[in-house]
Amino acid sequence: MNKKLAVSLLHYARIPDLLTMLTLIRRQRSSVPYLRRAWQSTVTGIQGPARDTGSTSSRRKKLSVMVFGSDDFAAGIVRRLDNFVKSKDSCLVNVEVACPTPKLGTLSKREEKKGAFRKENLTPIHEAASELFYKVHARSPQSLTGWAVPEPRLRRGDIDNVETIGVVCYSHLILPERLARSFTLGMLQIHPSLLPRHRGETPIQTAILRDDESTGVTIAEYSFKSSCSGKILAQIPYKLNRTSKYSEVKQILAHLGGDLLGTALENLTHLRAHAIVQNEYKATYTRKFNNDDLTIDWEKMSAADIYRRYRAFYGLMCLHTIWRKKDKMHKLMLLNMYTPDPDVPLMQMNVFKYAPGTMFYINKVPYLEVPCVDGNRIHLLNLLVEGRTPKAALEFVNGYLRTSGALRMLTAPVEPKKPTPKFEYAADHPNYKTGGIKNIEKL
Repeated sequence: MNKKLAVSLLHYARIPDLLTMLTLIRRQRSSVPYLRRAWQSTVTGIQGPARDTGSTSSRRKKLSVMVFGSDDFAAGIVRRLDNFVKSKDSCLVNVEVACPTPKLGTLSKREEKKGAFRKENLTPIHEAASELFYKVHARSPQSLTGWAVPEPRLRRGDIDNVETIGVVCYSHLILPERLARSFTLGMLQIHPSLLPRHRGETPIQTAILRDDESTGVTIAEYSFKSSCSGKILAQIPYKLNRTSKYSEVKQILAHLGGDLLGTALENLTHLRAHAIVQNEYKATYTRKFNNDDLTIDWEKMSAADIYRRYRAFYGLMCLHTIWRKKDKMHKLMLLNMYTPDPDVPLMQMNVFKYAPGTMFYINKVPYLEVPCVDGNRIHLLNLLVEGRTPKAALEFVNGYLRTSGALRMLTAPVEPKKPTPKFEYAADHPNYKTGGIKNIEKL
């Protein structure tokens, strides 16, 4: 396979090109090193193909994989591995899943005795495995203490010729080391980031919030001592853009990661022989996000900051703000938004004379315009008042906003019977002294 072509396909990480590359790799096993080295090519370059160092007997062994996970990313990995299991050229013959025990929900006593559960209580990976008829092993969602790895479900002819391996989709659980001894080939980890960057539970959200140019998927040896610190076997990058949203990126990375994992498992001996130790000086860590991260601070956040948070939690959680109607405070969810191009005309010429967070509308225009503290705007398409049904912008106008510019969203609730405080700019803002938007052109 052409060296430049392989580097190009991995660099841009587009799904159709990736599948083409993986097909070529399966046909030419001597080209496998490109898979590992492509992500290093910008630093060290590619020196050319090398032969797989594995023995003939090890390559003939078939492979059974147990995937540990629960979310949509793990489910996507299982679906992509299914393509390898169905391929006659692949050494993968079986996939099994270890996931949290499903909640029973509201069941009759007869159903409870049978150990039944409702489909809506299943984790995404449980649903995917069930649809593909793979064995599911339930475990405690909090701990694996006392849990033992069950024997894989294999065909009679494969029992004596199958190696086993565990794969952990990124998780907050640190698994006990005894589990690795239950698999003949140990355990790997697949993580939706370019390790050692963004170790932890929230790598995709963190990459978007930090405005990274790219993210990706890493396959590494599983570390039983610290999170995401094992030797790297393979990586593939994915380029982010200014509209990339969490749920979309997660789905794409699951597809890329599943194909990368399948190919890595087929060439595991070679990749382990050339594994790379992570540079601890370049390691960064993610954190858990809470309700405060979803609250819009109109006094501090620019339009870009708000839109970036919206993208980072899209499909997972909603940004929210406070809306005051008389003396009652309502929590207002901003379900759908975007930042308009600068050449899109303002709804009103005096929009920026109003406090940031104020809503404007024009009849029959399907969005609300909201000025932000940096002099830019966001456009809202769908909103939800807590306890009510979601509404499109025009429906919201008809129900709540009778006058353009009359509704201002607040960062924090106001005490009943007290007037809404005047908007105050930060001390370092050009409008701090004037209290208006007269200096907006200087921002």
